[in-house]
Amino acid sequence: MRRPLIGFFFAEAFGILMAHYELIRFQHLCMICAGVFLLLRFKTKSLIPLMLIVFLSLGFFRMDCEGRTVSDLAAWDGQVVRLSGVITKVEVKEYYLALTLAVDQGGPIGETSLNIREKTLLQLELQPGEYPVDYPYRLAGKRAECSGRISCPEGRRNPGGFDYRLYLQGKGIHTLFRASRYRFDALETEKHLLHGLSIKKGEFLKLAGERMSPEGFSLLAGLLFGEKNYIQEDVYEGFRQSGMGHIFAVSGLHVGLLYAVLLKISRGWRRDVSLAVMLGTIITYAALANFSTSVLRATGMAILAMLARPLRGRYDLPTAASATALILMTVNPFHLFDSGFQLSFLAAYSIGVALPVVDLKIKELADRHKKEWITSAGNILCPCAVVQVGMAPLIAYHFLLFAPAGFLVNPPALLLAGLLLPIGLLMFLVSLTLGISAWLGPAGTLAADVLFSALTGIAEGLATLLLRLSALGQAVPGGGMCPAPPIGLLVMFYMIFFLFFSETRFILLRRGKHVCFRLLSSACLIAAVTFPFICGVSGSLLPWRYHTPLVTFLDVGQGDCIHIQDGNINILVDGGGSFYKDVGKTILEPYLLKNGITRIDLAFITHADLDHRKGIQELSQRMPVGKLVLSHPYIRKQDAFQDIRCEEVVYLSAGDSVDIGANLSFRILSPRKTVSNAVSENDLSLVMMLDYKDVMLLLTGDLERTAESQLSGPLPCDVLKVAHHGSAGSTGPEFLASTSPGFAVISCGKNNVHGHPAPRVIELLEKSGIILGRTDQCGALCLRSISPDHFLMENAARDLFWTVDRKDRE
Repeated sequence: MRRPLIGFFFAEAFGILMAHYELIRFQHLCMICAGVFLLLRFKTKSLIPLMLIVFLSLGFFRMDCEGRTVSDLAAWDGQVVRLSGVITKVEVKEYYLALTLAVDQGGPIGETSLNIREKTLLQLELQPGEYPVDYPYRLAGKRAECSGRISCPEGRRNPGGFDYRLYLQGKGIHTLFRASRYRFDALETEKHLLHGLSIKKGEFLKLAGERMSPEGFSLLAGLLFGEKNYIQEDVYEGFRQSGMGHIFAVSGLHVGLLYAVLLKISRGWRRDVSLAVMLGTIITYAALANFSTSVLRATGMAILAMLARPLRGRYDLPTAASATALILMTVNPFHLFDSGFQLSFLAAYSIGVALPVVDLKIKELADRHKKEWITSAGNILCPCAVVQVGMAPLIAYHFLLFAPAGFLVNPPALLLAGLLLPIGLLMFLVSLTLGISAWLGPAGTLAADVLFSALTGIAEGLATLLLRLSALGQAVPGGGMCPAPPIGLLVMFYMIFFLFFSETRFILLRRGKHVCFRLLSSACLIAAVTFPFICGVSGSLLPWRYHTPLVTFLDVGQGDCIHIQDGNINILVDGGGSFYKDVGKTILEPYLLKNGITRIDLAFITHADLDHRKGIQELSQRMPVGKLVLSHPYIRKQDAFQDIRCEEVVYLSAGDSVDIGANLSFRILSPRKTVSNAVSENDLSLVMMLDYKDVMLLLTGDLERTAESQLSGPLPCDVLKVAHHGSAGSTGPEFLASTSPGFAVISCGKNNVHGHPAPRVIELLEKSGIILGRTDQCGALCLRSISPDHFLMENAARDLFWTVDRKDRE
């Protein structure tokens, strides 16, 4: 193996995945590895197979240890505590400061403080305009004491959704700590170097913000330090849709350009001096960029490139990337699950593996046609094209975005970014001299000020060109939000992609070993199909299948939303809704696209309350909706639904039914076709019995207790959607006795102001022996599978499971 570190990287990554998905116990893995070790010891003299076993075991062991780590701070979940520690990282958010606090002492208010060694994410509540631009950066490196409420971060709330807990674990953080600025004290400085760097960064941002337009300043701050918080949401969204959003992730482009400049400057210096200056400068820049994952990757690879020169070694990009990844994964195996880690290293591997092959083909084409311009054009376009092709599927998977315009706008965008970056760094250096104006004298200060102003003008012009280029990219058709590829298809694509460009393929084909290549290809494809299925992230051995639950009670906060899927048919019952956010954009569309859904065939809205209607209204502006189904009394109140885009509106009442194939049907139980004007909005709710493969789900909307008693006859069901979010005015004991569900779902928001669900309802369900699932506590609740005797319910994070016996209807 010419590049053994690549094999070691994949072995450790495989070990991490095995531990995370609990595919095998550690003692069993040790026994298997020991057996393989003894077998290989006498079969081969090469150490590489043995090292693969070592790194596989290392990955499993590190992930197993990290997964078992018990957070001391998490023991105080929900309590008000007082903590003391050092602020090691500062991020500016819209309505708060995100401060990484390295805690060394803390405890609940009124109790003795304990010694603790753990990081927490301090969310310091501050409104925009309440502090100067440089204030947050003056906090880095300082000791802080504060009081507030500690909590554990939420995991995945909806199937396929973002796992915030896993994201924070990748940063070594297990808890959130929310504090008011009135309960926060910044004390003495303890990390002087970090504090000094952060202050200079803040002073530079303040000075640049005063002399540049808001748009120009935000682009400069984002490009230079990865400070995306200053960029307006619509501007950043435009850069993402044009395929240019990556320039704000400080990575190989930034560090590579800085390294090239340092190489140029240090030419002719003593080797040890040159190495020390370059190391110090690049590590300082990484600190200014908050040591993000992409920065750590680029910095690690740059350091290896620097060390290769004095050691007279050949620098190999895939090997350097693998070495850096091994270090990062060994330190914190949760890095592997971070999208920034995956995209950053994928870009490096795409360039290192695919670009040499593409460059060779371009040179052959240029030699064949004897056109030098083909080589020149290839040198500019090929790196962008290779990275774009390599990263597009993973970007679509994580961010539900496809940007074909990136092929056109990225070459000039990288050119402009390559000019703006050194200008910005030079501005930062000049701002340092302005901070020592007393030493420069009037003439020196004036010269530095004039130079800074001139550089500001150049940066403003380059930022304007980037904005125009982004607008041009947005005008290219075919881009925008897209469904995520199924995980099986994604893994298969990358298996084929890297196998096609690998040296192994060329060597085997050149030596005429076509059978070996076919066997290798088959093994890779089988692994790509089976591994996601074994891990449980894919529900089928067919790679194009999504792992979508049969029925999902979505977590939309304080509201109702139920998704039913039968083959290619997708149905929504209500869509949630909020005064404070666009539920259709932020929850429904990402959930649907993540599960490969681009159209709603049938949408029921039980009644006109905002927390049932508004989400579908918002979704209909972004995704086609077929038929809209309302209760018949709303035929006189159509204005409430006029903003919903759909192909047809249907009104149903008690006695009607909707049959969708052999496995799925709805029977309408309420309301009647004609009702009194005195009937409340909640009692106009569509009440439906959903029959899905003989599992009966009773969907009740916001039906009140009086209307429950008017439903005719016993209504035995397997799953009950508890009416009106479990309010005290619904779900009487008589109604519960007539339905006798095996599982009850309460859809409500966490810490909602209405006090849902009512203690009376919870007590009644518990006394009745009914299994209860709540979206505020569990996240989305999913009907995952159905068997003749029982059905399986689980939550979105897949850490809670319920096996429920089915009702005997004979």
